[in-house]
Amino acid sequence: MSAEIKNEGKFELFKTNEDNEILSYDGNNYAFIEGKKGDIIVYSDTDYSDKKENMIAQGKFYYVDFEDDENFNAMPHFFMEHNDHFREILLPNGFPTAEDKQKKLVRVDEELPKEKVFKSLGISRNKEVLKKKNKDELYDMAKEEDIDGRSEMTKEELINELVG
Repeated sequence: MSAEIKNEGKFELFKTNEDNEILSYDGNNYAFIEGKKGDIIVYSDTDYSDKKENMIAQGKFYYVDFEDDENFNAMPHFFMEHNDHFREILLPNGFPTAEDKQKKLVRVDEELPKEKVFKSLGISRNKEVLKKKNKDELYDMAKEEDIDGRSEMTKEELINELVG
């Protein structure tokens, strides 16, 4: 199992007045376009700073390439943090550039739990995120990881075991 984090940082996903969905990160803008043969992502050098009428999401992103991962296909993935989960898009040919302005895009409808993404990325859990969960949710997570003695643990003990 291997995950190479190609980039991480902050993103914004918003709709313009013309109902175009725009992804913005690292000073680059990309438009999501529904095409006749599938969705594409298009590089845009347009300044959208005054057109962010409808913010869909903003937060942390991870741009990752997987190899031999049981949860994710071997191709670039872009994970966008949204509340307590991640939204995901697949980029079989990577992101478009100023020279190669459009690429294929696969939208994933399923929202992914943060823990699933963090585990595949080799990122340890955030204790503050776990504190917001109830004991039953923590127990279920501990059960998935086959943590011994979980049934006798307090909420704090479960959190400490899950953080590692």
